[in-house]
Amino acid sequence: MAPFIFTINLAVYQLIEHLDFPGTSGNMLDMLEGCGHNTVVNTALPGFLVTAGERTAFHHFLKRIKNYPVGSRRLADYFPPQTFSVQ
Repeated sequence: MAPFIFTINLAVYQLIEHLDFPGTSGNMLDMLEGCGHNTVVNTALPGFLVTAGERTAFHHFLKRIKNYPVGSRRLADYFPPQTFSVQ
């Protein structure tokens, strides 16, 4: 897998986790079983892990995804404004 695809996958997972705050994440079998073993509480999005060489491409990805339509709104409307900025 190309490293940038891994970065994008991690970023999308972080966005989903942020939307489910304070839900839980963990192993799929534990989650389906509902037992709570090996699960962790989701936390607010602290930022994205992006290498210096990926910043430009990642910035373009964020610009596109934040404007993705969700009903009559857009994805960015469900997050704090700083979520879609690259440090």
